[in-house]
Amino acid sequence: MKNTDKSNFLSYLNLYSNRVSDLLEKIAILPNKKKQLVTLFTPNPEQIVLAQNNKSFAKVLCQADYLVPDGIGLVVASRLFSLVGRGDKIKERIPGVDLVKKILSQAKDKKATVMVIGGVSYNNLNYLQWQIRECPVDVGPKSASKVSGQTLWWTSGYVNALAPTTVEHTAVKDCIQKVLPDVVFIALGAPAQEQWISDNRAFLEKNGVQLAMVVGGAFDMLLGKVQRAPAFMRTIGLEWLYRLIQEPWRWRRQLSLITFIKLVLRDLVGL
Repeated sequence: MKNTDKSNFLSYLNLYSNRVSDLLEKIAILPNKKKQLVTLFTPNPEQIVLAQNNKSFAKVLCQADYLVPDGIGLVVASRLFSLVGRGDKIKERIPGVDLVKKILSQAKDKKATVMVIGGVSYNNLNYLQWQIRECPVDVGPKSASKVSGQTLWWTSGYVNALAPTTVEHTAVKDCIQKVLPDVVFIALGAPAQEQWISDNRAFLEKNGVQLAMVVGGAFDMLLGKVQRAPAFMRTIGLEWLYRLIQEPWRWRRQLSLITFIKLVLRDLVGL
């Protein structure tokens, strides 16, 4: 783990603990300039529980340059740990979807090239001034598919991200080499999206990518496929409950919250 503000959580993870404004300064995109790749993961309690049972995933999490707290449970846990001198208090929750919006705004201002890998049926949809176009396409200067405004390149990538085929992986790499994005958002779901960045870090850096971030279903919300929780529910940390109401089939996944609480207590007071 490198380049993070330390906030010791469950003995081995360092979560980013400063404000989102500070983070945006650290990961600033500089198109047409050489810049080392920065990787950004957005763990929540469910993923922390997964990491406890999957050491390979835990190792992948620790390889990220920034672990940004996307779950309110992580913020609460950090504050409990700080009371007993076990780490820094996380100043704020940084929802992944909000961070994506800010990065897209920064990318637009700097005329950076952006690509999304994952998601379903994004082609020809719009988000603000961004127009989504599917890769592979002719992206040369005489391309008939060039559009007005800012183009956000997209590929669904894989039928099953946990078991990618050689053909699929080759096609994704070809897209990256054609588009040469400054920013790549990976929307494959955990743990596949984190593993993908870990496995392809050298390739991304070689092809000039400056920021690679996991985003889960963030673009489903930005594009209106999934309705986001009202602002007041987000403010009080109940965005997860709103999503559960929308998608009740997720209830089994929410059981991990009970395990998460047990893990916090164990790490906090040795239970």
